[in-house]
Parts: sequence; structure tokens; C-alpha cells
Amino acid sequence: MEMNISKMLNLLLARLKYIVLVALIFAIATFGYTKMFVSEQYTSTAKFLVTMDETNSKSTEANFVKEAIHSYLAIYETEKFFKEAAEIYNAEYNTEYTASNLRAMTSISPASNEDQPYFTIRITASNPDLAFNLANTISDYAKVKADEYKALNEISLIDDPLKPIVPSSPNVTKNTFMGLIVGAFLASAAFVLKELMDKKIKNLEDITSIYDIPILGVVPDTSPETKGGRGKEDKED
Repeated sequence: MEMNISKMLNLLLARLKYIVLVALIFAIATFGYTKMFVSEQYTSTAKFLVTMDETNSKSTEANFVKEAIHSYLAIYETEKFFKEAAEIYNAEYNTEYTASNLRAMTSISPASNEDQPYFTIRITASNPDLAFNLANTISDYAKVKADEYKALNEISLIDDPLKPIVPSSPNVTKNTFMGLIVGAFLASAAFVLKELMDKKIKNLEDITSIYDIPILGVVPDTSPETKGGRGKEDKED
């Protein structure tokens, strides 16, 4: 059966309560799954500002700072950096984290705008204390490593790591909303597909849309069922 925009909208409006019901079921299921099975993660962030000698010109400073940031990131992403940071953290907190553990929880990135002279170190962990403590250890050690490379530039910690209060993930609201949208879409698609696969002729419009022939006349349906059940009452009288 052919389906135009108008017919599709009418179909979806007629099935709106079912679409809403399916969407709500998906939203509730997504909400429940997120709350029960997706582990909460907490993120603590440290931001570093990169500066250089004021005697240099602004254009030279911008280019040099940009190169310095990339150099720092290259240093901080090495296996050696994470191994040494893990050793410091383990000695202070009596734990047994490896370089791989720390690397998996750490994200080091430049500013989204390359002209901004800073970079961030984010630590994401399963509890707020761990995220906060690791962020402090790694940011402190990042400053120590930067002091070993004075020729690159100077960095300053401008945003200290904070102990996260709420989890950074999962986003329950976002996931629930996505479940609602997916449920509504799947329900709508199912109704449209069912209508497209239905080959039954229900009205005059169905005939004219399939066959290019003139309609000479229409025989009305006089069965009792189409008269609101009056035929049954008449028969009993």
C-alpha cells in the first residue's frame, strides 16, 4: 500500500497512545538499567596554564606556547610518566595501582581552542575520593616533570583538582530521554511498516491508489455490524 506524508501522520496520530506507551516502557527500562547496572564514575579535573618570558613578542609567544603544550602532552602520555606517578600514589596511599590502571583513568588534552594556552588533566574513577586523590598526585607530579623541562615553558596550576560531589557518568537523564526517543521511533516504524505490508483494500482510495481504472459505482456496506449494532436490536424486535 502506498504511503504519503499525510497518510503517515494520520496513522501515527491514530496510534499515538500506543506509541506513547511503548516510548514510556523504553524510557523506564533504560532508566532502570542505567541505575542498576551501569557503574557511577566520578571525574576530578586539574587545569594548567602555559606561559613564557614576557620579553618575547605576542606572535612568537603564541606559537611557542602551542608547541610547548604539545610537548608536555607527549611527556605526560608516556609509560614512564604513569609508572612513576603510580609508584608515588601507591607509596602514599598503600595501594597497588599500575601504570596501565592510571592510564585508563586519565585523560590529558589541550584546550578546545588551540589559541588558549592551557591543558587539562582529568581523572575518572569509580569513587570520588579515588578520583580526587589521583588527580592531586598526577597534577603535582606533572608540575615536577614540567620543572625538569624549563626550556619548554613554565606551567602553572590554575584550577586545583576538586573532590567530585556528583558522578560524571552515567547521565541518567540523557539515557532515559534517549530510551524515550528510541521507543517512540521503533513503535512508529512498526506501525508504518505494518500498514505498508497490509494488502487489504479498505476504502475507495486504496483502489484508486493501486489500480489506474475508473470507478463506476460503490456498493454500500449494509451489514448490521456497520450500523452500530442496530441490526441485532431490529432482529430481536
